[in-house]
Amino acid sequence: MVIPGDSKAFELRKPTKDNNNSLVQLNLKNICGQVLCFSKSLRIAVYGTKRDPFLTFVNLNTNQSRIECQVPFIITAVYLAGGRFLVTGGMDCSIRVWDICTTQNTKVQQISSSGFHTEMINAVSCCVDNGLIVSCDMKSNLVFETLADHVFINSVKILDIERKLESIELNTNDNEESNSVSPFDDDIEFTNMFSPIVRLNDFIEEVAKFKEIREKMKMKKKNEEDEEDNNIDEFVAPQICVFKSGIVAVSSKSNLYIFDQRGKLACVKALETEIIEMHKCY
Repeated sequence: MVIPGDSKAFELRKPTKDNNNSLVQLNLKNICGQVLCFSKSLRIAVYGTKRDPFLTFVNLNTNQSRIECQVPFIITAVYLAGGRFLVTGGMDCSIRVWDICTTQNTKVQQISSSGFHTEMINAVSCCVDNGLIVSCDMKSNLVFETLADHVFINSVKILDIERKLESIELNTNDNEESNSVSPFDDDIEFTNMFSPIVRLNDFIEEVAKFKEIREKMKMKKKNEEDEEDNNIDEFVAPQICVFKSGIVAVSSKSNLYIFDQRGKLACVKALETEIIEMHKCY
């Protein structure tokens, strides 16, 4: 187990007869940056600052470090898929895939790349089981593409989804006949964002809760004295989880968006507090 921290790593080991200490601190060199990811199978910790055009690999077996993934632009997002394939996003708006399973004296090789973004990438995630990469840039554009050959699947803008949801006029009448009419029918562009797995009535209920909580948060922001906090629509780097099933979870501040593997919106949730951490568990 490697935890984020300046040059610090801990390994969770199964207690033995000779050693009951299950949490062992590993002695790493004083390396600039933090642990961004860790390969359990290769026992390699990947360090980076997100301000440099390279990453530092530390072999936990030999405690040796080396510079890898050197590119002409700053690496701003990193994700390790399957313990072997390192996916990086950069200030040059590109996605690069590296195979870190190399011999001791061989440099890590870039095996593919893509350039569907037009802004700096600030988040990326991937799943080797379904071969899906999802990345996001500074303008909140989510790009869905394949891992093997970088075939473009879809692109959606998170801020556009938020504004569309807030602008929708929902019918609060409980009449079943009125609820059977979609409030999204007049907006073909937004209707095309929906996944075919969406149940209309359930989604309308989710949108109503989303609008209610967003309105509460806006009122809360207005009551705060700090003007810098008044812009609730300011976009921050999201967290992305790509599951084996193809479901993709994206968190942005206090909002959670669920997409299918084609990049179509399947569910939306608004929480009353910001989402700090998001992880997938099997």
